[in-house]
Amino acid sequence: MQISRLVMMGEVQTTTDNSSEEGSGHPNLISDALHGFFSHFPRKVHECVAQFNFKQLKSNDNIRNSEFPSGGRKKESSTIDLSLEKQMHAWKENPVWADHPPDIKVTVPKGSLCNLSLKVDVGLPPDAVYNIVTDPDNKRVFKNIKEVISRKVLVDEGLRQVVEVEQAAIWRFLWWSGTISVHVLVDQNRENHTMKFKQIKSGFMERFEGRWKMEPLFVDEELCHPLKPKSLSEYVACTKGRGRIASTLCLEQLIQPAIVPPPPISWYLRGITTKTTEMLITDLLAEAARIRQASGNGNSDLSDEKSGESQVGKRRVRGMDSILSPTTFQFQLRTPLLPPSKLTINRLKNSRHCVHNKGVFGPQPLRVFATSAPSAQAASNKSSSSIPSEMKAWTYTEYGGVEVLKLESSVAVPEVKDDQVLIKVAAAALNPVDFKRRLGKFKATDSPLPTIPGYDVAGVVVKVGSQVKDLKEGDEVYGDISEKALDGPKQFGSLAEYTAVEEKLLALKPRNLDFVQAAALPLAIETAYEGLERAGFSEGKSILVLGGAGGVGSLVIQLAKQVFGASRVAATSSTGKLEFIKSLGADLAIDYTKENFEDLPEKFDVVYDAVGQCDKAVKVVKEGGSVVVLTGAVTPPGFRFVVTSTGETLKKLNPYLESGKVKVLVDPKGPFPFDKVSEAFSYLETNRATGKVVVYPIP
Repeated sequence: MQISRLVMMGEVQTTTDNSSEEGSGHPNLISDALHGFFSHFPRKVHECVAQFNFKQLKSNDNIRNSEFPSGGRKKESSTIDLSLEKQMHAWKENPVWADHPPDIKVTVPKGSLCNLSLKVDVGLPPDAVYNIVTDPDNKRVFKNIKEVISRKVLVDEGLRQVVEVEQAAIWRFLWWSGTISVHVLVDQNRENHTMKFKQIKSGFMERFEGRWKMEPLFVDEELCHPLKPKSLSEYVACTKGRGRIASTLCLEQLIQPAIVPPPPISWYLRGITTKTTEMLITDLLAEAARIRQASGNGNSDLSDEKSGESQVGKRRVRGMDSILSPTTFQFQLRTPLLPPSKLTINRLKNSRHCVHNKGVFGPQPLRVFATSAPSAQAASNKSSSSIPSEMKAWTYTEYGGVEVLKLESSVAVPEVKDDQVLIKVAAAALNPVDFKRRLGKFKATDSPLPTIPGYDVAGVVVKVGSQVKDLKEGDEVYGDISEKALDGPKQFGSLAEYTAVEEKLLALKPRNLDFVQAAALPLAIETAYEGLERAGFSEGKSILVLGGAGGVGSLVIQLAKQVFGASRVAATSSTGKLEFIKSLGADLAIDYTKENFEDLPEKFDVVYDAVGQCDKAVKVVKEGGSVVVLTGAVTPPGFRFVVTSTGETLKKLNPYLESGKVKVLVDPKGPFPFDKVSEAFSYLETNRATGKVVVYPIP
C-alpha cells in the first residue's frame, strides 16, 4: 500500500492507494468494473445535457418564489447606515476569530433522494461573504472549478439576478480523475443575501437543487450588556458601530442520482455533493481568513464602497453557480488499522442509504464494544491489583465535530507494556490539539481509529510493568501520555477510567496541587518551557507573549518571570483579562481590542506567539531575536516546533509549582463532569477559555 502525504500549514492529508494491497479481494474485477462505470461519465453527461427552456424555468415557483426562514429575526430595511467598509473597519480593530467546521446533516426521506443541511459561521459580514462567492475570479478561491464555459444573465432586476451557467468541474475517484460539464440556474439576491439554484439537465443527477442564505451574526454582543439586541439596527446602535458582524451561512439541498449502482459505489456517489460542499466551505473559510488578515493590515479588498458600484454590478453577475457543481468529487480513502484484542467493531444495521455524519458517506457508523481477551503482547508485571477488564471511556470512530464523540460503558482496559504503568484516571484536561486531532487535521500521522481522546492526565498508579524503576502502585502522578502530540499519539487517551503510560512521561504530582490542578498542567507547561528553551531565552531578556490569558500563554508569562528571570514581560489579552495577566507577572498588559502591539516603539528579545500572528510579531522582535510560533503561518525569524513531552521537564518545574511561584490556571467554568465531555470540547472550541478546561471527576 502506498501512502502519499501533503503537508500544508501544519495539517496533513493522505491519499491511499490500495491497488497492490494483499487480501483486498479481486482487485482486477473491481478495477475493471469501476473503470468501465466512470470512464463513461463525461460522454453520458454531455449527451444528456439539453437546451435550457427559459419559459418553463420562469414559471418554476420553487426557484422564483421560495423563501428562507428568518431564524426569528425581523427583516430590516437595507437603508441602515452600515456600509461594508464600516463593517470591515470593526474587523480591522479586532480581527480575532476562530473558524469551526461546518455542521452537515444528511437524511434520506425516500429512495435514493438525499436531503443535505449545512450550517457554518464565517468570520466576515454577509455582504463580504456574498462578494466572495460572486467574484468574477472566484475560481482562485474554489479550487475544484477548472473553467467557466459560459454564463448568461437571464433576469436582471438590479440587486437580483438569474444566471444560467455551464462550467467544467474537476472530479476524482480512486485512481481516476477528469473534468465534467454541468449546467445550473442560479437566482441570487444581494438585498437579502440569498442564492437559489437548480440543475437544468444532467445525466448524472436526477435532481440537484437547493437554497443558500447568509444571515448576520452578532460577534460582540457583550458590548450591549445588559441589553440583548434583537435586530441588526439595535446591534449597530448599542455597539456604536464598533461591534463586528459575522455571517451564519445555511444551506438546504436535495440530491438524487440518476443511476444508483449497488454498494459500495452507491455510498460514494451519494457522498459526492456533500464532500464537495464541505471542501468548498473549507476554501471559503480560508479566503475569509485571508480577508480578515488583509483588513487588519488596512488592505480590505471586499468593500463595495472602495470598489464602486460598477464593480458590485460585475460581482452580481457571478453568482453561487461557482460552488454548485454536483459532479465534483475528491475522496481520500483510509484503511482502518485496529489493534488486535483491544476493540471489536460492530456494524449497525439498516445501512442502505445516506448517513448523518460530517460529510462522510458509506456504511453506517461503527460502534465500539469491549473484548476482555488479553493481548498476546501483554507485558509481565511486578504486581497486579484488582482491576476490572472493562471501563467507561469517550471514543470516536470517525473524524468530525463533537457529535462523533460517544461515551462507551464497556471498553477493554488497556494492557500494560514493560515500560508502562496503568493509571486510574482522576482528572484529565483538554487542549486545542485534542479537537484538531478529532477533526482529522493530522490524520496521516494519527494512530488508527477508533480513538479514546485526551493527552493530559492526573491519577493514581494501580499497576506497573516489569521494567518500571521508580514509580510504584499508589503513587499520585501527572503527565502528558503521548510523547509526540502529532506523530502517532496514543490510541487509548486519558478520557477514560484507566490509561497506560510510559514511566518516562510521568512525574509525581506536586504535593500542594489537587488532581484537577495537576491535570491542567502537563502539555501546556511543557510547551511553554520547551518554546522558551528553543528560543534561547535567559535571565535579563525581554519577552512579548501573544495570548497571555490562554493555557500556554499564561504559563509562558510565569515561567519567563519566575524560572528564566526575564527583565521585562509584556502580554496581550482582551480588556476583561488585563488585570489577570498582570497578576501573573506581566509588566505591560496590552489590550488587543484597542491597541496594535506591532505599533509599539519597544522591541523584545523573544516574542511567543500562541495565537497565530507571526507576521505582526516579527515587527516587534529585536534584531537577532526569536519568534516562537504555535499556530498559523510562519514568517522568519519565526519558527514552529512540536513539543516532546517528558516527565523530566515536569520534575524540573515541580519545585516552582510547590512553592507557589508558578500558579495553575483552571478555567472557572470547569471542571466539567465526565458525562459532559462533549460540552467541554464545545466550550474549548469557542477560544474563550481562561486557563485550562478540565474534566473531573472521572468515575
